[in-house]
Amino acid sequence: MKKIISASTLAVVTALSLTACTPPMPPELLAQIAEQTYTCEAGNATLQTTAAIEALVSGWQDSLATACTDMTFAMATATESPNIVISASAPDAAVCVPLATVPYAFDAGVVEAYFADGTQVQLSAKSLSQILSKKITDWSDPQLAKDNPNVILPSLAISITPTADANALTAVTSWLTRLDSTFSNTSITASSDTAIDLSTLADGSLTILNYSDAAVFGLTPAAIIAGKNVNSDAVLPSNDTIDSAASQFVVKHVAGSTQISLNPSKKPTPPRGADTAVAPYQAAYPVNLTICGEDSLVNRAVAKYLLRQDSQGAIGSANLVGLPEAIRGEALIDVSKGLPTPKVTPPSN
Repeated sequence: MKKIISASTLAVVTALSLTACTPPMPPELLAQIAEQTYTCEAGNATLQTTAAIEALVSGWQDSLATACTDMTFAMATATESPNIVISASAPDAAVCVPLATVPYAFDAGVVEAYFADGTQVQLSAKSLSQILSKKITDWSDPQLAKDNPNVILPSLAISITPTADANALTAVTSWLTRLDSTFSNTSITASSDTAIDLSTLADGSLTILNYSDAAVFGLTPAAIIAGKNVNSDAVLPSNDTIDSAASQFVVKHVAGSTQISLNPSKKPTPPRGADTAVAPYQAAYPVNLTICGEDSLVNRAVAKYLLRQDSQGAIGSANLVGLPEAIRGEALIDVSKGLPTPKVTPPSN
């Protein structure tokens, strides 16, 4: 049994009447229709995701039970191959052969300079490079004082956490290398084990980690000085600055998937209701949704439902940043391929 439910029929009808389109519909209209509706396909899908998103699953299951009484999804067991994977890293090829991959949300790499008294610092690419190459070993170093003219940093040895999440490390390294071509990291390596005990960070330690993890532990990551002025060009990682960077990503459709990449020179888009965009925190990176295995309308319908949770405000509960509407619309087009499209007749004159 198939069922298509419109969340805003009026919006779709209006869009159709304004564009006066005939098949095939333009991509932007397909994206709007995909955003305004969800589709029910009888069946069940299994899901594998991060712990933060897994905490939201029971609520999504409850809402889906109301919307689609014959379509369900459940977390995959340890012995099951998932139909859908949500992760910032590529899924394990042993359990998931990707059919389609689209962006789902945004996270970011952050630099945590931890002080027990809550001191907030800011760092230039030059300074962080010198810390990671062991040329700067104490927080009282004159170079760090230049970065922090309004804060007196203590005479305290800098201890570096030697491993970091691969996505966070890559995002931070890429951004700082753009800011300073001589940037170098010889102290921190990528690790697949991200289980750093953030509750026991040593005073004066420096750690690279995910923004979402830092938020869980209430940490205050360092601002990155992205220009010449240490005061006006310091960018603190936040939902707003990461969202601004997300708007700089550009979309490319490849083999049924939605690939995105950062265009650092693209002008950020102001958030809805605002006239200007804040400075972008460009160590942002996508968390992806992957549909696995053979093509299945059930898997696509569930994936579409999960992707729409972004626009319903659920993603922020996992300390992730939602997709810009333009990117979400493009992702919904790829996820929805093969699913029935709502047939809405424009009003007659």
